Amino acid sequence: MSSRRGTRALIVLSLAAVAFMAAAWAADAKKKHKKPHKPGPVVTASASGSADSTNPGQATAACPGKTRAVGGGFSETPANNELAGLVYESQMIGTNAWRVSVLAVDPGPPSGSIGLTAYAYCRRNAPKTAAVGVPVSTPNALQVGPSATASCGGRRKPVAGGFATDGAPIRTFVVESLLSQPASWTTNVLSAGSGAGTLTSYVYCAKRKKPLGAPTATSPQTLDIDQTRTATALCPTAKQSALSGGFSQGPLNVSGNGNFFYIYESQRAGNGWRVSGFFGDGNTPATLTSTVYCG
Repeated sequence: MSSRRGTRALIVLSLAAVAFMAAAWAADAKKKHKKPHKPGPVVTASASGSADSTNPGQATAACPGKTRAVGGGFSETPANNELAGLVYESQMIGTNAWRVSVLAVDPGPPSGSIGLTAYAYCRRNAPKTAAVGVPVSTPNALQVGPSATASCGGRRKPVAGGFATDGAPIRTFVVESLLSQPASWTTNVLSAGSGAGTLTSYVYCAKRKKPLGAPTATSPQTLDIDQTRTATALCPTAKQSALSGGFSQGPLNVSGNGNFFYIYESQRAGNGWRVSGFFGDGNTPATLTSTVYCG
């Protein structure tokens, strides 16, 4: 009799163990197949600073709460023929902030200050980014370039990019900073011939199944040194969000006093990216191009 009871107890315990293991397996499988949370809407954080003829300006915008930075940008007091701002740094700091630095260039009478705003574009549940920076030396020579290109590795794809150059004295002008296929970010400068320095291009990489879309828009051309130009590139559908952006201009040359825009704005605008510049000097009709990265 006691033997039968023992056998029954053993069977009950075995069935209970099997049921427990099945429940644990089901819970584990459900956990493994649980879909990750979708990224939330893009939230803009900003911070302000200023610069004058003797003092550089800097501003760092920090993402709120549990959000992460997916990109960043800047805007300044619009340039004119007496006072212009030269942005020499625009880069992600950590994973949740964006820092921008500016110098005042060629202040004419009366001298004044330049207002600067840094923007960080932030999302909840955004994938973690890894920064890759590639430095190059810039020469003590008047020339177009050099450029620096930073690339993502493995399955990571670019979500944004940035740059850093020397502060005062001015050695280079950043004239282009944008995505370069298939998985890189390129920054190009005009070297001013006022001393050797360093340019660093940054790319911010995240695990993504697909690369970001990259619509572009180009401004009307100008040859008037008193003119500003603006280009705004838009994401094609409301299902995509403008996460970051880049700028370029052309044609570039250094004959005479050069052919270039002072870029005083590169920022998110609605579901697009807006770039503005003041034509500093030139001998060839030039245009600005904005690129928005949509995902």
